[in-house]
Amino acid sequence: MADLRRAAPFRGRSLLLVAGVATSLAAPAAASAAWAPAASGPAGDEQRVLTGGPGAAAVVAAGDAGVATAVHAPGASGWTAGAAQPVDADGSGYVLGDGGLVALIAADDDAQTVSVLRAGPDGTLTPAGSLALSPDDVVDGGAAAPDGSLVLAVLSDAGRLTLHRRAPDGTWSQSTPAGTASVGATSAALGPTGVVTVAWVTADEDDVAQQIGAVATGPGASGAPVVIADLADEASTVDDLVAVPSRDGSPSAVWTQASIEEPDGLIRGGSGPADITELASGDAETLGGSLQVASSATRTLVRWLDPETAATTVAALDGSCSAASDLTSAVLVARGGEVAAVGGRGGRLAIGAVDGACAVAPDPSAGPAVSADAPLDAAADGEGTVVVAIGGDGTGTSTIAVDDRTAPRIDGLDVPDGATVGVPLTAAASASDAWGVASQAWSVDGVVAATGGTLGTTFPAAGEHLVEHRATDAAGNATAAARSVAVAEAPAPPPGTEPVAPPVAVPVPGPQPPATARPRRPSVRILDVRQGRDRRWTLRLRARNATRLEVSLFRERYVAGTAARRRPATCPVRPRPARRPPTGRRGRIVVDAGGVRTTVRLPRTMQQALAKRGRYTVRVVARGARGTRAATALRRFTVCG
Repeated sequence: MADLRRAAPFRGRSLLLVAGVATSLAAPAAASAAWAPAASGPAGDEQRVLTGGPGAAAVVAAGDAGVATAVHAPGASGWTAGAAQPVDADGSGYVLGDGGLVALIAADDDAQTVSVLRAGPDGTLTPAGSLALSPDDVVDGGAAAPDGSLVLAVLSDAGRLTLHRRAPDGTWSQSTPAGTASVGATSAALGPTGVVTVAWVTADEDDVAQQIGAVATGPGASGAPVVIADLADEASTVDDLVAVPSRDGSPSAVWTQASIEEPDGLIRGGSGPADITELASGDAETLGGSLQVASSATRTLVRWLDPETAATTVAALDGSCSAASDLTSAVLVARGGEVAAVGGRGGRLAIGAVDGACAVAPDPSAGPAVSADAPLDAAADGEGTVVVAIGGDGTGTSTIAVDDRTAPRIDGLDVPDGATVGVPLTAAASASDAWGVASQAWSVDGVVAATGGTLGTTFPAAGEHLVEHRATDAAGNATAAARSVAVAEAPAPPPGTEPVAPPVAVPVPGPQPPATARPRRPSVRILDVRQGRDRRWTLRLRARNATRLEVSLFRERYVAGTAARRRPATCPVRPRPARRPPTGRRGRIVVDAGGVRTTVRLPRTMQQALAKRGRYTVRVVARGARGTRAATALRRFTVCG
């Protein structure tokens, strides 16, 4: 987390603030890291990751020219870059806060304005309110709650602390905690339950620290300020102060304390004078800094970095453990019921859970390239996917890495229970993933048959066949669902006919039969076959308990000799053509039906066949639930042409 006290030197500035939504975490779905391909992030001096529900994230970069964003919408397969929001700036600086709050401070001697902005799905920053402050005030810290409310810690020129609160409806209120007349620095943090903790240190005119105080506001918090530590007799300064995300509504803080007369330094933390833990001690110059805190459901962890090597140390706030890690420039991130550390390892980004001994065991799956001192920020979305923003070491560029361990979800899989040899089977599936579905594929009996959301295939042999659909995301996580299809032999054609045309599949919408404990045998009846005024042929039929209909059209064979004389005259005699038209089956249509009465418009191949005179037979095979016998209906009719 950036040092919020950097705002203190700036007076009379225009403040630009971006409020995001805090994370609602869920436990990760996989044990090993799965890195999606890296994406380009917004340009700026530093980057901040804001997260919301599953797949909702934004990376915000603040710089001299303004604030730029890259946004990921739930279900999207990539990031959308938004144009930088310009500000009237001359390089004064900016400050970062917890909970999705970014503040850019620009030189403006006339007034100071806090502009609240939100990043939309297209990456555009849109105004969401503002707050006018005195030119002598300084916004020294702040945090945004999940409901859209904000808390800002504002210091006057005399060091008086005022808390400005923005309600979700956009209204502002303010209060001054007791004992905050000479505040030197503040920090704000958002807890997992929406509680915002603001901590401060008071100092005398010689910058000697006097007290560490804090207040927690939000669900279950009392809102009363407390004294965490009385430092008046210790002759020390507080060089780094971090508010602890509250789990139970009580405020606490962590700070680095350096003796004025001795080179000794301490890293301490706690929630009250009787609950102060010394986490580390040593030379104040080499002890470490850049404190960061993250809380899980059961404990709070503190991280600090070696000022020379950026090596990482992690300790429990209650003092139960402390361990060095081989990660460099690591940051802590809460995801589900655990806290993970993400940082550089061997020139690559790595992530690992912090165990009960405060040790970090990075997963062997390596992420994007990262230098040892690259600035990092990370946050987890609503399902535990970790988004990491990697700074460009002063180049102004950034990279976005995503550790996605959640596989796609197959929302619907529509595969018929039965099919017929040689008759096309159509299947459909839909899949979703908070970070986008990269590919969908179908396989039949283990052999890849199609890609995408639909499958069209035929079975060459009867028996049980396995149809599987697989959805994969960009990180390589995959989910598969399979259905067994009972394939029956094709019925023999009516006597005197032979199949010559390939079958054709046409879906017909209609209600499906209700599921029953004991499937009933289907029935089907052909009501009529007619040609409309538009010369189109339709088939009207009645089907019950049928989940699938197979409609076939046949034409009687031409015969010769004695059989020809016995063949009834179906149409007026015409001159015999030089070349007889082909004979046999003219096509087949496969439909879904389940209502009382269904009208089917015959497909193009059948329409073309019926343009020729002759005697035809239409056959409908009704198939029901698996295990039931099929029903067949025939209707003969004559076309005179």
